[in-house]
Amino acid sequence: MRQLIARHDDFFIVALKDKAYLVFEGKGKKSIIEFLTPPSSQEETQQAVVIENTKTSSSDDVNADANAKAEVKVKVAKVKNPPSSSDEELKEISAVAIIGGDDKNNTILRCAVARNNKTLSIYNVTTEDIELASVSTKTASIVYRTPKRVSCFAFSDLPMDDGSSSNTKSTLLISGDVAGDSYAYNLLRKGQRLLLGHTASMLTDIAIVDRDDIASFSRRRLLLTADRDEKIRISQFPDSYILEGFLLGHTAYVTAFTTIPSSYLAVSCGGDMTLRLWNIDDKSEICNLSTCDNNKNEIPTAITVSGCGQIIAVIFDECKRLSIYKISHKEINDQNSNNNTSPSLTLLGSVDCPSQPLSLIFHGKEAESNNNDNNGSVLTVLMGDPNYVGTYNIQDEHDDDNTVVSAISESSSSMQELLDVALKEEISMPKTILEKRNGDPILHKQNETRGPAGDDAPWNRVERIEIAKGHQKRSNAKKAEKKWKKRRTEAEAKVDTNSTVIE
Repeated sequence: MRQLIARHDDFFIVALKDKAYLVFEGKGKKSIIEFLTPPSSQEETQQAVVIENTKTSSSDDVNADANAKAEVKVKVAKVKNPPSSSDEELKEISAVAIIGGDDKNNTILRCAVARNNKTLSIYNVTTEDIELASVSTKTASIVYRTPKRVSCFAFSDLPMDDGSSSNTKSTLLISGDVAGDSYAYNLLRKGQRLLLGHTASMLTDIAIVDRDDIASFSRRRLLLTADRDEKIRISQFPDSYILEGFLLGHTAYVTAFTTIPSSYLAVSCGGDMTLRLWNIDDKSEICNLSTCDNNKNEIPTAITVSGCGQIIAVIFDECKRLSIYKISHKEINDQNSNNNTSPSLTLLGSVDCPSQPLSLIFHGKEAESNNNDNNGSVLTVLMGDPNYVGTYNIQDEHDDDNTVVSAISESSSSMQELLDVALKEEISMPKTILEKRNGDPILHKQNETRGPAGDDAPWNRVERIEIAKGHQKRSNAKKAEKKWKKRRTEAEAKVDTNSTVIE
């Protein structure tokens, strides 16, 4: 799975294959910043060789000619070895994240970009960077080498004991990777820590949520991690070794989930083509809804929720459909229930995007549609080429005179400028964010030879006990025969010794 777009206030970080851009437009300003890719170890070695050869100088003409030839040879060697397709795939972006920074250091944003080559780059964006005109570039301040490829991000903060009376907090970047592990990374200086691991699994999504602890009259922070083993794990944070429980109900891998702001709810989607609503406090499933449209088995790959917490947007694999769901609350008469309402999911409508949707996110505030007088939520969808980015207005209600999903033709000038950059560089976007092998998602476990996946596996057979008993019986017989031969050899040697003494 991949996480290719993120937002903080009016700032968006967008991943276009192997390039990451920060897009901003607000208060009369517009800016686009390209985050430069950190050089790999091989590129650094080549650059060092070129610099070393160019800096060598001598008054002797012969030495100067030799140095010039050496420089030409190095440049020719670089031209003869262009980057291969595998190298280009390693530079592709797998996850992005953005959060506000520390105003004391003039840093207003901290951005994270993870790539398939197991690098994690942290970029600090200042006010001066935003005020620059047109398209500018930014280099990474911190570069991590991750143990495995990162698939998802989340942010959290921890209180710091710096000796002062003020409540100083340190912001951490929480990652999930394809090995099933979650790490916490420091954004100010290099430092990382393993939080938890899902045994022999893969993390597909991650989130941090604050909940009220009624027993202790305090707030507790929870770390939610989804994996390919049909579950969402709930752990305490930062004490992630304390397991709170699981959200169980999916019959296939979980592709994505999101928590509803200021509520006890979470929504997830998975390979079983269902959308499920959860109660985080009770660790229970409230309801589920099939996402299949016209009997088409299209796998939902990404999900996001609006700022009001009522509208859910979902996109699908190998399908241009964008579906909009609403969380409805129905009053119930149950005195034993802590909540007087029962949430449910309702499909409001769907629309086809011009290109394959890859990632999506709601804007932070409600906006007014150009075609309607009613206020709605604005959704930005990252798509495949040649459209790249699309903006939609989402209405809460549907009637004959009101369309639920309507495309906004006039995009912001910054997004339009980003689109012009993408078209100029002819960026080729990935076809899907659901990684596949031979046409089958790698999250799918049906064709695996390990684990309790197949009924024909030896550990799943009913006769495995009899088979094990047979192996043990033959092993005991071999040991007994070996022991009997050893005793017979010792007895024969003893007889020969006695015969020699008598003679």
